[in-house]
Amino acid sequence: MSKNQDYDKIIRESVERVIPTIIGKLCGLHPSELLDLPTSFQRTRERRPDFLKKAVEPQQEYIIQIEFQTNTDRKMAIRMLDHYSMLLYHYGLTIRQFVIFIGNGKPNMATEIKHPELKFRFQLINLRHIDCDVFVQSPKPEEIILGILANFKGQNSLSVIQSILQNLSKHVRNSRSLRKYCTQLEILSKLRNLQPQTIQQIEAMPITYDITTDIRYQQGIEQGIEQGIEQGISFKTRKTVEKMLADSRFSLGEIADIAEVSIDYIIKVQNELSEEDQMGKK
Repeated sequence: MSKNQDYDKIIRESVERVIPTIIGKLCGLHPSELLDLPTSFQRTRERRPDFLKKAVEPQQEYIIQIEFQTNTDRKMAIRMLDHYSMLLYHYGLTIRQFVIFIGNGKPNMATEIKHPELKFRFQLINLRHIDCDVFVQSPKPEEIILGILANFKGQNSLSVIQSILQNLSKHVRNSRSLRKYCTQLEILSKLRNLQPQTIQQIEAMPITYDITTDIRYQQGIEQGIEQGIEQGISFKTRKTVEKMLADSRFSLGEIADIAEVSIDYIIKVQNELSEEDQMGKK
């Protein structure tokens, strides 16, 4: 999986649950209701927005489109115009478009197009300009880890990382979920060149996660753990699947190939873990 795919996956998993917060705190919009819309449209070529919502207010309805960028795209304005025309064609509503930049440096991209017969613009938000405490002090783990991409306000990076991990530990009681969020934080920290510091602080926590241990475990180096347990699929394989699901770097297909089980079995385990997490939060 490429670096950008890593970031895209983490952003999608983290942001999907906090889209209302981002729309309110970053985009400055406060609809009374948000409705899901399909993100895949087939024209002469496919266009798939990162996030697409229908906003409902007492006196109006409109579309909110949010894109995340890790690097500068000099043709971003043209891409957003293409999205706008497609969405306008399908829904006939006003479209509010936002590009949220989460990469290094300053985003150097035009946010508007001015032609004799056309004027168009979208809003560009640099996450580095947003106070990291907006995310770090949140009770939602998906928001907390986004703090690594925001403005540290003069704080040193080590103290910010420590605050993120402390708040994660406070609000995530389930050890499996905590490992997952720590892994996601580590991946996002690459965008700020803070991965070594982040790994060091994660390893200092009582609960750590090392994927090399999982590989050895799957290969059978730790022997005897499955003795007496033969119910279709071994206990060892089940634990391997659980640990790899906690690491966002593996797709379901990759997990199935390594553990030598079916995709259906992976989905079954994933659903069972999700139910356990929900029970643990109650």
